[in-house]
Amino acid sequence: MKLPNFLIVGVPKAGTTSVYYWLNQHPQVYMSPIKEPHYFSQIGNEDHVNSWEDYVKLFSDVNTEHLAIGEASTSYFHFYKRAIPLIKKHLGSPKIIVILRNPVERAWSHYMYYRKLGRESNSVNIIVTNSYTCKEEPWGIKNPYIELSFYSEALEAYLDSFANVKVMFYDDLKHRPHDFIKELYEFLDVDSDFMPGFEVRNISGEPRNKLIGFLLSNSLSQKIIPRIPYVIKAPFRKILLKKKDMPKEIKRELLNIYLEDIEKVEKLLGVNLEHWKS
Repeated sequence: MKLPNFLIVGVPKAGTTSVYYWLNQHPQVYMSPIKEPHYFSQIGNEDHVNSWEDYVKLFSDVNTEHLAIGEASTSYFHFYKRAIPLIKKHLGSPKIIVILRNPVERAWSHYMYYRKLGRESNSVNIIVTNSYTCKEEPWGIKNPYIELSFYSEALEAYLDSFANVKVMFYDDLKHRPHDFIKELYEFLDVDSDFMPGFEVRNISGEPRNKLIGFLLSNSLSQKIIPRIPYVIKAPFRKILLKKKDMPKEIKRELLNIYLEDIEKVEKLLGVNLEHWKS
């Protein structure tokens, strides 16, 4: 029985979908056909893989050419208290990959992504208040935009629990994708000279009008769109979606929320994240 020897555990809206597709192109890497099984976080959603038997089946096509076997469930980071014991029980000590993004930008990207999907209609001013509750959050988190951008607690838990933890950054993925994926291949002990196609997936944006918003949020559309080849749907993004800059006052509020946690991450990793603070 072949099981994952590495996991991408987070974070949401930090390029994990793009990385999943890049890794999936490598002949020595096997990725779960379901990008996010979410098995080890035990959330219990009906569209997740909730039984061990079904989880094992995801890796039934692994062959001797596959040196690295993995999946990419970003819920494992936030739900680390549930996930870590189960990962250790079933997988032992797999390699752990964490991709971090500026928490302010991550929160905004998450908000805009839910706007695109039609899950969020509230003003961004409301989401930074303590009284806000997201009604369409599938993980049952009160405020996913804010809560999922706190990193230090989960990061420390993974660093303490596993011997092989690779922390990478969204900025490197975005600006230096070749170096990023080469470094990741080296961590996974597969041929690092292989280069995938570098399409970027799950780009956020706001629908240009209400009709487009309705079509994108329709449940049938959300089932069909992921199945459309990237080369076909990519040109339509600029037509259907518009980029919206984060208001400066919201950026200031979010930075105040995350500043202490950013400093904790700096200490944990021994890195300078000053660019996250401006």
